[in-house]
Amino acid sequence: MAPEIADAVDHLEVAAALEAGGLSDQAAARYGYPDVFLLAEALCEVIPKQPREPEPLPVIWSAKPGTHLLRGVLFGLPGVCYTAAAGVLTDRAALGVVVISLFTSWSLGQSLSYLGYLQLGRADTDAAARVLRRGMLVGCSIVLAVSAIAALLLGSGTPALTLAVGQGWYLLSATVLLVLNNEYTLLATLAPGVLAGLTLSGGPLWIALAASVLGTGVLALRRTRTTRPRTLSKHDLIASLPYGAFGFIAAGLLVLPLFWPSGQGHSLAALPISISMGVAEWSLVVYRRRATTALRGTHLFTEFARDTRLGLLRAVAVFLTVAAALSIVVLLATGTITDPTALLRYGAYLALGGALFVALVLQACGSTGIAVAACAGALVAQLWTGDAVIGQLVVNSALLVVLGGCAAVVLSESVRHG
Repeated sequence: MAPEIADAVDHLEVAAALEAGGLSDQAAARYGYPDVFLLAEALCEVIPKQPREPEPLPVIWSAKPGTHLLRGVLFGLPGVCYTAAAGVLTDRAALGVVVISLFTSWSLGQSLSYLGYLQLGRADTDAAARVLRRGMLVGCSIVLAVSAIAALLLGSGTPALTLAVGQGWYLLSATVLLVLNNEYTLLATLAPGVLAGLTLSGGPLWIALAASVLGTGVLALRRTRTTRPRTLSKHDLIASLPYGAFGFIAAGLLVLPLFWPSGQGHSLAALPISISMGVAEWSLVVYRRRATTALRGTHLFTEFARDTRLGLLRAVAVFLTVAAALSIVVLLATGTITDPTALLRYGAYLALGGALFVALVLQACGSTGIAVAACAGALVAQLWTGDAVIGQLVVNSALLVVLGGCAAVVLSESVRHG
C-alpha cells in the first residue's frame, strides 16, 4: 500500500483504498486497530507524503496561425466582388435592398454557425452536417423572401435583387464551409469572382461572380450530405437567437455609416477591420488556451482573475495593433494619412473593431446577453449621432470601455472557462 498511501490526499482516501482491497474492520483488528479508519491514520503517519505529478492534460485550444490568417483573407476578399458590382448600387433603393439582405444573412449566419458548432461540440458530425444543410437552405429561402419584399417596397430593379440574393446564398454557404473547416475549398470557389473583379467587366464579370456564388453553395451542399435524420430541439433553436441578434446588431454598427453622406470613406475604413478578423480568431483561441492553463495551474481565485484579465488585455492589444497597422497602410495608399477627418474615422472603426472582438470573447465564454445589450445601446447611440465622426468615435470608444469592463469582471470567473 506504500505507493497509494504516499500519493493520498488524507487518511480517508487510504481508508477507501483499504476497503476497496477487501480489508474490513474485522481484518484491521488483526493489526491492533478497531477499524479501517484508525489503521489508515496510522499508515499515513508511517509513510511520508510523496504525491506523484499528474499526467499532462491535452491542449484543448490549439491555435493554427496559418488557418486563422487564411480566414481573415476570406473575410476581406468578397470586398473585391462588391467593388466590381458597384455599378448595380447606383441609387439608395438598390443599396437598401443589398444592405437588408446583408443584415438578414449575417443574423442567420450567426445562428447557423452556433448550431453547427454546438453539434460538433457534442462530437456528432452527422448532426452538424444535417443542421448546417437544413439551416443553409431555410436561410437562403428567408433571404430570398426578405430581399424580394424589400425590392418591391423600395422600387429597386432586378439587378439589385439578384445581387442581394446571391450575397445571401454566398454568405450562408461560406458559413457552412467555415464551420466545417473547409477554408481552402472556400478560397478555391471564391477565386474566380475575385480575379474577375480585378480584371473583367460587363457580362464576363457577372458570369464569373455567379460561378463563385453557385460553386460555393454546391460545395456546401456536398460537404453536408448525410443520410441520418436529425431534428433540432426547441431549446437549441431558442439558444441560437441571441447569436442571430448579435449578428444583426454588429452588421448595423459596421454598415450604418455607409448611409451617411461620407459613406465612401467609411467603407474603406471598415476594410482593415474585416481583414484583421483572422487575427481576431487567432487571438481568441490563444486567450482561451491561456485561460484554461491558468485554470489548471493557479491555486487562488485572485491569481486566476489576474491572469485572465492580463490575457484579455494582451489579446485585445494584439488585434488592435494589427488592425491599426492595416489602417495605416490604407491611409497611405489613399493619401489621406494627413487628413484629420480620415484619422478620426479610422480611429472610430478601430474602437468598434476592438469592441466587437471583446464581444466575441464574451460570446465564446457564454455571456452573449451582455454583448448583445451593449452593442444594441451603441447602435441606438450611432443613430442619434448621425454623420458626426466625433460622435461615432465617442460611441465606439465607450462601447469598447463598457464591454472591456464587463469582460474583466465576467471572464475572471472560473466557471466561464470550465
